This record gives sequence, C-alpha cells and structure tokens, in this order.
Amino acid sequence: MRLEFERLGTLPRLAWVATLRRGSRAVHVLHGPGWRREDRFFEGAWDGPVEGGAFDEATTFVGSGGRVDGDRVIFAGATHKLERLQSVRVADTLYVSNSLPFS
Repeated sequence: MRLEFERLGTLPRLAWVATLRRGSRAVHVLHGPGWRREDRFFEGAWDGPVEGGAFDEATTFVGSGGRVDGDRVIFAGATHKLERLQSVRVADTLYVSNSLPFS
C-alpha cells in the first residue's frame, strides 16, 4: 500500500479524509496543513518520540492519523474517546476521516 497526498489550502488545519478504493494499492489523503511523511500522516501528540512516528502504538494519543503497514493501512484516533474517526462505505469506496463533514 502507498499513500498519495493532496493538500488543499482551504481545509482547516489538521483536517483529513482518506479514500480507499477496493482493488487499489493507493490511499488518497486529502488534507489541510499538517504533518505527513511518505508512509504516515498525523495531527496531535503522544507519549513517545515524534521521530519514530508510532502514534498508533502509544498508550496516550491526542489526535488522529494513519500509516501504511505492509499491505494494509492503520488508522488511529485519540485514546480518550471524546473524539472519534468517522467512516462510511459507498459502493467499493471507503472514506475515513477525523472530520464529521467529510464522512
């Protein structure tokens, strides 16, 4: 799997939506200003070094993001449960976002 990023300057800072199409090896991520690397994207902070980028393995994570892990994509939301990731499937496409208006 691979991430394809598209920054849209009119989106709020740190907003994102990931689009996964059945049979595709690419995940399209439309996002506002925020952190991204070749294999992951995130907004927030966690109880570990930022350099490692292991937000999804943290005991405490405030934020959201996604990362490629071989042939899959892992999405992570905050550990406190006051925020959540939104998702919806339409036909052969899955949308995952940290923003309710995107889903």
